[in-house]
Amino acid sequence: MTSHRPIHSSFTTERVFSAPVDMVYDAWTDPEAKAKWFIGPDSWTPIRRELGLEDGGEEMLLGRFEDGTETLYTARYHVIAPNDRLVYAYDMHIDGVHLSVSLATVSFEPQGDGTKMIYTEQAVYLLGEDGAASRRDGTAAQFDRLDAFLTSLDDKRRLTLTRQCDAPRDLVWEVWTDPKHVAAWWGPFGPDQTTCDIELKIGGLFAVMMSAPDGSEHPSRGVITELVPGKKLVIEGDAGAPDACGAGLPPRAVITILFEDADAGTRLTLDAVFPSAEAMEAAKRSGYATSWQETLQALDAFMAELASS
Repeated sequence: MTSHRPIHSSFTTERVFSAPVDMVYDAWTDPEAKAKWFIGPDSWTPIRRELGLEDGGEEMLLGRFEDGTETLYTARYHVIAPNDRLVYAYDMHIDGVHLSVSLATVSFEPQGDGTKMIYTEQAVYLLGEDGAASRRDGTAAQFDRLDAFLTSLDDKRRLTLTRQCDAPRDLVWEVWTDPKHVAAWWGPFGPDQTTCDIELKIGGLFAVMMSAPDGSEHPSRGVITELVPGKKLVIEGDAGAPDACGAGLPPRAVITILFEDADAGTRLTLDAVFPSAEAMEAAKRSGYATSWQETLQALDAFMAELASS
């Protein structure tokens, strides 16, 4: 038997995804989700896979290339910290030959509305060849597939509305950030039955209370998480909102309002990213998109009134 001197090497890769931490973590730990991206190249076909983190933390993936070469990946998880990190050791075999043993750490950190993922692998290559470069390239390809998978999920929980306003950007910004103005156009009940409170700062409250003629109240509340005066306002909807629509600010949805100069007026964009596809569908059934279209019409009429006064 030929003896090979083991070679040790390590590498670290960082990626930033637009998806929140819990979604990225689930993509690593949910068997159905991981099967969408943790795969080989086009010439490779999976034969069998197992992932059971709740029962001993083991994983296995067996696959075969078109030329008949078989690959076997087996892993045991040593640290499973939800939404924080995973630490696991894994072995790679090719056609029954033990190729490498690795210790991998994946950490997940919130970065704005998205996630910074840091992957570190420390490996020993058993056949006397340094495989770090090819392993790094293969890992990068896996993470490209992870990014594409997360983007496909993101599209299923995002709802974007745009509107061209015949008013300058500074005026559109003003009617979105002055409580007296917001109360005049937000919702269907008019300024006499609508109140607004805005703390225009990061962490500040954005709250609208609408009172219907029948006496029922419809709160719309959120926290300002990002603020670029005249250009951008980001609000995260209150998790305690009484309905899926949130009267305009759905619970735990991140609403980004963009103000851009366009065609002698302002392009207004409302981009809502919901915590899940199910939450978005529930908001749509509650009239989220229709209500906002009607509210933006009221916004246009109010700005026209301001401009003529």
